[in-house]
Amino acid sequence: METGELVSLLLYFISSSSGIYFNVFISVVSYRTWLSDGSLQPRGLLLFSTGLSSAIFEGYRFSVDISFHFWREDFSSLNVCTVFLHCLFTSCIFFTLCQVSLLCSFYCIKLISFQHWIIQVLKSRLPSYLPWIMAGTLVISGLGLVLLFYVIYISVPVNATNNSSFCRRINETYAARIRNMSNGFNIIIALPFCLILVSLSCTAITLVQHKRKAQGTLGLGRSHLQAHMDAATTMILLLALNMSFYVSKLLMDGNVLPFPLSMMFSVIYYLFWPLQALILIFRTKKLYERFICCSRKKI
Repeated sequence: METGELVSLLLYFISSSSGIYFNVFISVVSYRTWLSDGSLQPRGLLLFSTGLSSAIFEGYRFSVDISFHFWREDFSSLNVCTVFLHCLFTSCIFFTLCQVSLLCSFYCIKLISFQHWIIQVLKSRLPSYLPWIMAGTLVISGLGLVLLFYVIYISVPVNATNNSSFCRRINETYAARIRNMSNGFNIIIALPFCLILVSLSCTAITLVQHKRKAQGTLGLGRSHLQAHMDAATTMILLLALNMSFYVSKLLMDGNVLPFPLSMMFSVIYYLFWPLQALILIFRTKKLYERFICCSRKKI
């Protein structure tokens, strides 16, 4: 095995193991809080779902990457199974990113002071609507998976001479069409961080309004201002991380970069999930306290 492959495997192992650990930590702490409080608050539900889905996805991604190194010929050939794995990969990314965007939207709706009736309805009914919204993102990602795979399967012929009845090889003439369809499906991944951007904009506007009032005769509580600033900081970090991940994925899928740049964007891509988990841990008071407590116990 070459040095580059060993470095890649080491990167896969470090990023995946740390990503799984941190995201499992988020889901376990949220679940224990649920048991101790007797009810799961909207933020706890979002953190639990985000941690659990990210941990499962990390395990799935790691198994696929390792399988690629051991069965390179099977994974490199264009067949029905590899196309399905790519579609499932994109669908899982979309679902996990949706959970983070919903978390940012929850912070935004909870803090902003706009008086529009839609905002008032969301503030009062979001706790009851949230499980259905999260289920809707799962259904949408599943439908996107089925639709994309079905379109590729019926529009691109497979090679009937292949012995395997399940992973039949696809005619190489249509390889470019499949890649265009798969890469076009990456557009939906941009939707979650667009929602983060909208939430960040609304929070920033409200924060500016509060600061203007604080400079006048109407002084608002420091705790409320601090909550806005903390939420805005969290959204900025998540948005920057999401955008770097999205750009890295597009460039890696396009395979247009020379080695040094491709390696750099590969590192950004594979460290996305552990970095996102760390942002949620260090920007959530209860998670941070539990994380410090567990770290001290280990020391």
